[in-house]
Amino acid sequence: MKKLIVGFIVIAIIMMAYISLGNTNKPVIKKLGTIDCDLVETTPVVFRNRVYRYEYVREGYKPNLTGDSYSRFIDHGSGEPTTAFAEGYHLGSAFVEGDSVYVTAVDIWDGEHIVMFVS
Repeated sequence: MKKLIVGFIVIAIIMMAYISLGNTNKPVIKKLGTIDCDLVETTPVVFRNRVYRYEYVREGYKPNLTGDSYSRFIDHGSGEPTTAFAEGYHLGSAFVEGDSVYVTAVDIWDGEHIVMFVS
């Protein structure tokens, strides 16, 4: 019985590999390097045909000299940051819907209150 179960598992793994290798329409993701060390909670978004990177800059991030956490966007083309916002909020994430940009964050690290910032 154990040999039969192991046989089915091996066949299932081979079938999954065959199916995944046979589908050439999947996008290829290439890791090209690191943008920055110790920067966490980043999200790429496209807004008005421009690529931006949302960044949650935590208080402990070495280049952060403000003494508080904050959020910002980085224009991928120019590398320029937007004005900081959401000071004191943590663990953010961003998305775009139409002509609006949304960022969600929490008031404290283990917080239960999620705040939404909308452009």
